[in-house]
This record gives sequence, C-alpha cells and structure tokens, in this order.
Amino acid sequence: MKTPAVFWRLAIALLFAATAMQPARAQIDDKKLELRLGGFFTARDTKLGLFGPDGGGNLIDIESRLGLAANTEVFRVDANYRFSKRHQADLSYFSLSRGANRVIDQSFSIGGLTFPVGADLTSDLAVNLFKASYSYMFASKDDYELGASIGLFLQKNRAGLEQAGTGIIVNESVTLPLPVIGLRGRYKLGKRWRLSGSAETFFLSFDKYDGRLFDFRAAIEYDLFENAAIGLGYNWIDIDVDVDNARLDWTIDWRVSGILTYVRVAF
Repeated sequence: MKTPAVFWRLAIALLFAATAMQPARAQIDDKKLELRLGGFFTARDTKLGLFGPDGGGNLIDIESRLGLAANTEVFRVDANYRFSKRHQADLSYFSLSRGANRVIDQSFSIGGLTFPVGADLTSDLAVNLFKASYSYMFASKDDYELGASIGLFLQKNRAGLEQAGTGIIVNESVTLPLPVIGLRGRYKLGKRWRLSGSAETFFLSFDKYDGRLFDFRAAIEYDLFENAAIGLGYNWIDIDVDVDNARLDWTIDWRVSGILTYVRVAF
C-alpha cells in the first residue's frame, strides 16, 4: 500500500473542504439533473496475475510485457440527480479496452499455462467501469456544499491471450463489486465558474475479495449558457485486489489517471 500517496490525496480532499468554507459569492446551481459527456485521456499501469489451484503463475506488467497501450482516449459519461437540496445520486460509466500483438522476450505463466520466449501472442484486456453512489450534503450554503457519499464501484474485467500456431488460448473474466465511502463537494467561484471534487476509498476484506481502492476527482467548470457548461478535470483511480475466483485466482494491481474534458448540460 502506498501510504504517502493516500494521505497526500486525502489532504487535497480536506484542503478542498476547507477552501469551501469561504464567504458567499454566488448561489450553487439548483438544477435537478446534470449530465457530463466527454473524453477521458488516460495513462495506465496494469499488473495482472491469473493463478491456478497450485498457485503457479506470474504477476506481469501487461503494458511492458505484452505491448498493450499505456495511453488511450475513451468516451465517458457522468450523471447526477438531485432529489433535494441535501440528497443526490451519481452514476458514471467508461470502458477501457486494449489489444496488442507481440513476440515475447521473457517467459511467463498465466491461467495455468506457460508461454515461452519467442511465443507470438495476441492479447486483449477489456475493463468496463460503472459507479453508483448516494451523497448527503451535510454542509449546504449559497456558494458551497460538502457531503459524505456511499456507493458501489463495479469493475468488469476480461483477459484474453492466444499463442499463434498452437491453439493455446486463455479467456477469463471477473467482476469486482467494490463498495466505497467518501467525500464530495462543490464551490462557486463566481457567476460562471465552479470547482467540484470527490475522494472515495475502501480498505477491507469481504467474501472472496481482499484489497483496496482509491478514486480522486477534481474539476473546474465554466457556464456557457444557463443550462450548458464546459469542464476540465483530473481523475486518479488505484485498485489493488486479490480475488478467489471459481477456476482461477486473480490478482489485479491497476492504476489509471488522466485528464477529463466534457460538456455539462443541466435541467
């Protein structure tokens, strides 16, 4: 666990909360439904292991070992619905899927199979992320709000490997239902500008899952019209989970970070 990084990001969240407690400038918007549609320009670092009943296998860096792209751009959608001044529901979705072909220069074992030096491998990794949460705004004033959130971070993973000329294929999938708690807030900078941010985490063991998650997001928005705005933000997600799956055990050490650009529409 990278304790300094976790505390650094929690400090940012607390700093955001402290900044929010400033004299009023302009009212926070009272729209019920907000949609944010745009791009997520990501950098990724992924270590993946699939281990058989005998424990055999390797944890491999799929970007350097298999040649999967470390930097990609994907479509992303975020939405929130305000039931009342203090109660809000949030939804997010984006998909991170990659594939590559490479002749490997180091042998490794995954999924109970060993791939030797010189093997011609076609690989793909599909990751779909859904997040749903509920927030209660315990501080809600004219120009800022700060609340606590609880939700579910759902990550659906599918890993595939095929060795040319041998018919050796690995095709495995696992779904990670990861509960999260956190803080979120917004601060009105002026008539057209606002800041928003959230920090969510979990550290626990339950059922067949053991690990941690941290999700930090911050953004600034500018209102073009009454119901439309543009936004620029940053999102950092860190997941390190071991899963006792039915056939193969998974180890996922996955980090994604990047810039968000989007259009916000509100009603």
